[in-house]
Amino acid sequence: MKRLPIIFVAFFAHLLLILFIADSAPCQETSQSEPAAKAVNAFAIDLYGQLRKQEGNLFFSPYSVSASLAMAYTGAAGKTESQMAKALHFNLEKAKINEGFRTLSEQVLAARGKGAELNIANALWADKSFTLKKEYLDAVKTNFVQDGGWSSRVPLVKQVAGSIWADDPGVLRQVDFRGSPEAAEKTINSWVERQTKNRIRDLLTRGTITPDTRLVITNAIYFKGFWESPFEKELTKQDSFTLLNGMKASVLMMQHTGSFRYAEEADLQVLEMPYKGDELCMRVLLPARDRKFEDFERSLTIEKMGQWIEKLRTRRVVVYLPKFKMTSGFQLRPQLGLLGMPDAFSVKDADFSGMTGNKDLFIQEVIHKAFVDVYEEGTEAAAATGLTMMTGMPPKLPVFRADHPFVFLIRHKPSGCILFMGRVTKPEQQ
Repeated sequence: MKRLPIIFVAFFAHLLLILFIADSAPCQETSQSEPAAKAVNAFAIDLYGQLRKQEGNLFFSPYSVSASLAMAYTGAAGKTESQMAKALHFNLEKAKINEGFRTLSEQVLAARGKGAELNIANALWADKSFTLKKEYLDAVKTNFVQDGGWSSRVPLVKQVAGSIWADDPGVLRQVDFRGSPEAAEKTINSWVERQTKNRIRDLLTRGTITPDTRLVITNAIYFKGFWESPFEKELTKQDSFTLLNGMKASVLMMQHTGSFRYAEEADLQVLEMPYKGDELCMRVLLPARDRKFEDFERSLTIEKMGQWIEKLRTRRVVVYLPKFKMTSGFQLRPQLGLLGMPDAFSVKDADFSGMTGNKDLFIQEVIHKAFVDVYEEGTEAAAATGLTMMTGMPPKLPVFRADHPFVFLIRHKPSGCILFMGRVTKPEQQ
């Protein structure tokens, strides 16, 4: 039975939203020729496969996570390097991957002023007592520093590890993790907020930075684009939405009829909606109503993505898309370990000797936060990723939780005499 060209898109539990960056024609995969773009897209599917196991809505930036880890990978060696390369789909030599990220970021940022606001910013935050190798700093500076980030910047380090960068547009900052961890945390969060126009707040929660932290790697990305064919506000109406459990929810549903790149199969519809300037777009993958959504998620592969993209053809489509806004936050250490890079998080096995010359640095946590707002005129999205790194194993604080029977004593300290003794099996208050 032929399906009518009507898209009824469900509120994020029933859709997978992925942004692909293009070089010329609307959302054609020309950037796929770059090794970094290919790696990011493959990593996106893998990471989604891990994150989808959580309940509720989901939104993240595979680019932000991948770029942050690529900066750490630049200083990785030995088994740590090979594990990270496999997990992140870095299939070429390190220099080529780094060059790919530089080229990719240049391609993305070229869309600025063509109907979209875009910002990408990276930074290394080192404890003032911690030294990074000049070769590592130079590699990060060459490949991960973009010109044109938001203007408000933290004062830059003028001299570190023998390098003097008086006019450095911003990669390395010196902070006092040992003496003022909370102040350093606040400084990094403020930088993230500025780079994302205040959309990502408190990336690092209280206590994330400790006196044992030696290095934090951050990436921030911000996007605001307007639809090439915007939805008319007058047509936005309350409508029902079917949840995963079959229940109905009321949502604000936008409506628009226009020409879009579209494809359909027996159990899937694919829609591409361009933003002004034709350099960025949103693709929506909508499984059939009778197809189990978890099965659809489980079946996602980068190869299938490519097949669906090849089938897209321009045609008139009636589009129904809900307005939605969300913020998601993740601590990605477990997922990244499962994707095949456990050594990077191991105090014993991590090898980031390319950063310091020693094998004493390991990743403590990878923190990611993302925001998206889809509305009649367009889309605003932002994300930030922070890698906290430390040396050695910090002392583990003991936890004393008296939530089961215990014995107690009252004793005279000078003599050591036990004056009272008892036990508690059921605390009572009288």
